Amino acid sequence: MTQTLPEEPHFKHYEYVKNSKTPEKKGFTNKEKLIAAMSGLVLLLVVGGGIAANKVFNKTPQPTETEMPTTPVEEDLVIIENAPVVEVAPEVLPTVESLEVDASLISNPEELVKTLEEKRMTEWFNAGSTPENAKKWMGAEDLNARNEFIDKIASEYDQLFIKALFVEDWQSTPSLVKYIDRVKSIHKNTIKMYYMTSFPDVNPDDKEPYKRGVTVNEVHPHNRLANGTILETNGKIIITTLQRDYDNADKSRVGTRDNAGVTGEDNHPVTSYTVTGKTIKVSNVSY
Repeated sequence: MTQTLPEEPHFKHYEYVKNSKTPEKKGFTNKEKLIAAMSGLVLLLVVGGGIAANKVFNKTPQPTETEMPTTPVEEDLVIIENAPVVEVAPEVLPTVESLEVDASLISNPEELVKTLEEKRMTEWFNAGSTPENAKKWMGAEDLNARNEFIDKIASEYDQLFIKALFVEDWQSTPSLVKYIDRVKSIHKNTIKMYYMTSFPDVNPDDKEPYKRGVTVNEVHPHNRLANGTILETNGKIIITTLQRDYDNADKSRVGTRDNAGVTGEDNHPVTSYTVTGKTIKVSNVSY
């Protein structure tokens, strides 16, 4: 059972003394420190959203829809004139080809599941969680700009992973639509918490930026014969797995809240894989 998280003090009153020249930047600017401090408020709600998404993602036998929480409006945000611009190198996105799974793994269910359901899902959860993006988020002008930045990063990666891992007509399969929507929700919450916990100089409780992943503990192909041979049906295979999400919530403010972060519940997805050209795509997921 997830408990309601306590609210942190709301920072309302700050004074700003305008200087004729912009001081040399040493560490974080006042604006960056304030934004990071204010992020504690948003972090509370994001953690709640992450728990909700996790509950839905892990629930068996049939998951239900979950609503993403709305983000509160920050008040009295201090705008510092002539604040230094945060300059970071542009991020290099992976290619669809680099994320695809080779068709040869259709005859090796264990390796197929480890690659797609464990490695690729973990990569997707954390895609965009980089120090460079955290700095860009920190340097955003206001709450709306920060949310728009997160939406942009999440959407860019979501499109890549969906195209690489799922059949082209996935939108015509309701169970796939629900599954993908839930992974997208987890992804967005994960990178948001990563950005908020990436500045230990401002928040000492954030010893490590937040990360989340998946581990697969059991693999059960439906069409494995008694002698261990995998029987393919027109390039398709169905596999049930026992898997569990994990995170490092104990290394940041996420873990200082009662029952925050990933609950560690097992889930048992039944995944259908289909060979498409030289790759394998997910064609269905059910619980």
